[in-house]
Amino acid sequence: MPRSRLLVLDADIDKRMAAELKKRGRNVISVYTVGLSKEKDPDLLPKLAAMFPEDDWVLFTADDRMPFEHADAVAASGHAIATVDPRRTEGYARTMEWRREIVHRWAHMAQGQPAGVIRRYSLNSHRKWRPREHYRVPFAA
Repeated sequence: MPRSRLLVLDADIDKRMAAELKKRGRNVISVYTVGLSKEKDPDLLPKLAAMFPEDDWVLFTADDRMPFEHADAVAASGHAIATVDPRRTEGYARTMEWRREIVHRWAHMAQGQPAGVIRRYSLNSHRKWRPREHYRVPFAA
């Protein structure tokens, strides 16, 4: 069984979840805790690597487009990325409620991801991350 990596929660994941997951025995931090909550994705990954040079960590993010939009930075980091599937299942009216459920449900699996692996987590499954067809269309904010 692979060792449990440091789980880093991105700024789009409720920062209170780090404390909740720690209570459940997880090795976890939030980017808020280490002062990186304002960093843009391409800058965040190398800063995390510099901050935790000896740790093998995995970034859990709700930005499912990150591996597509910042493919070079993700590949250069060599660290695992876990994304929350943005397609909510019926019964989850609020986005934060959905993200909370997915992260709590799959934190243990995300921490076991090998370095460099990108996976997408949804309510009942997790799969190797692949870009969706609509990601090829520029994102409209």
